[in-house]
Amino acid sequence: MWRLFPISAGTKTPALSGDWRLHSSSDPAQHEAWRAAGYDLAVDCGASGLLVIDVEAAGMEAAANLDLPSTYTMKTRRGGRHYYYTGEGPNTVQKLAPKIDSRGVGGYVVWEGEGYELIDDRPPVPLPAWVVPALNVKKDRKLSQLESLDAPQNVKRAVAYLTVLR
Repeated sequence: MWRLFPISAGTKTPALSGDWRLHSSSDPAQHEAWRAAGYDLAVDCGASGLLVIDVEAAGMEAAANLDLPSTYTMKTRRGGRHYYYTGEGPNTVQKLAPKIDSRGVGGYVVWEGEGYELIDDRPPVPLPAWVVPALNVKKDRKLSQLESLDAPQNVKRAVAYLTVLR
């Protein structure tokens, strides 16, 4: 069972005071108590062994070009998608492509709330090996640090980026 914690209904804001990670629980009885109290639930990604690829609606075409494997998937309130993968990685903003973020260690995503809908209930599959290195690429790189611009993950990122620009 994943580690969940309460968020204020209709928001992405942790509901309880203090560090939300301290409230993260895998206890189904606790989850039910939070639901009964009117809270929505979020997944503590890192503590749950997950990396979630968070795609905004405007990034859907770019995400398709990344050729990510099918996995547990939620539709978000604004029409985007959360793709759940087992594995560990960082929280990032638009590292894979524009309008595509990641939530991993120290991050969370809404799991249960108004407008969130399960699309694919298969168990999360392992994170593709190329994703974490792509997420860890520094933006301020020097040309001498780039040895292989034609690496598959770089080509996928470029295609996704150009798709959004088009």
